[in-house]
Amino acid sequence: MKRDYAESRLQAEIVKAFSIFGVYAMQVPNGEITDMSVKKYMRLVAMGFRSGAPDLLLFKKGENRFYCLELKKPATDKNSAGKQSEGQITFEDTCTRNNWPYTVVDTLEGALKAAKDWGLIK
Repeated sequence: MKRDYAESRLQAEIVKAFSIFGVYAMQVPNGEITDMSVKKYMRLVAMGFRSGAPDLLLFKKGENRFYCLELKKPATDKNSAGKQSEGQITFEDTCTRNNWPYTVVDTLEGALKAAKDWGLIK
């Protein structure tokens, strides 16, 4: 099966743009974890792995707060936009209950708007 890299390209664009504004973006590589034994999976959970964690955690210099950005592939003429998994919806609910900023975007413009709304950039 041919892999769609639209979300990967979007993530790289967002990280680059945020670095220009002085926002530190850190990847959470949950999507890279595939095909492993139950034992290894349980070890990762014990070490802090969380199913549904966002693609990027954002930090602003001088703040003791993080911001969660979940990225989805944008819609095209041929394909619909990406959708959150059950684990991602559960993680978003956890963020909402704990007043942790979280949003889902499918464009660079959407990510920049979220960052403005959160006060990360002007």
